[in-house]
Amino acid sequence: MAKLPFTKLQLKQNQDVKTIEFNGQVIEVKRYLPIQTKLQMISNVLNASLSEDTEGFYNPVKIDVFLAIEIIENYTNITFTEKQREDVPKLYDLFNGNGILDMVYEAIGAVEIMGLRKQTKACVKAIYEYEHSLYGILKAIGDNKEILNLNLEELQKTIKDPVSLKILKEIAPLLGQNVSI
Repeated sequence: MAKLPFTKLQLKQNQDVKTIEFNGQVIEVKRYLPIQTKLQMISNVLNASLSEDTEGFYNPVKIDVFLAIEIIENYTNITFTEKQREDVPKLYDLFNGNGILDMVYEAIGAVEIMGLRKQTKACVKAIYEYEHSLYGILKAIGDNKEILNLNLEELQKTIKDPVSLKILKEIAPLLGQNVSI
């Protein structure tokens, strides 16, 4: 098979822009964004979607709301003031209730929108899987050892089961503790 140099493909960044009109205003809508921008959008959505009352829980409704506003901000020429940005649910309700959100999604295209949603949900799933893995749990314990106020020496005295003692001996160094059993 003959090799084809990448440069011969003469690839260019997708700059396709579609326009839609709403209340006499022309809204420019990009049909594609670079992956670096999408990664930043997903990061913003995840940071904003953590539930305040439940640590480590990503609220699915917040994910949809914040993703929609990130899409509006990054794919269109619509801008917000800092004051408007303080009430993202209100922005979402205005865009969704007036049909602008559907118009923007349609202009962008289903493949791009579904890709963003799928990638965002995959990131949430990966975070949950990590946080519930042994490494994630040990990191959380290590990060919060002052809060937990673990006294491994006392714990060692109260645990009589040899299997538990072996596990304690293996986990203690990971927590930055020296325990001789």
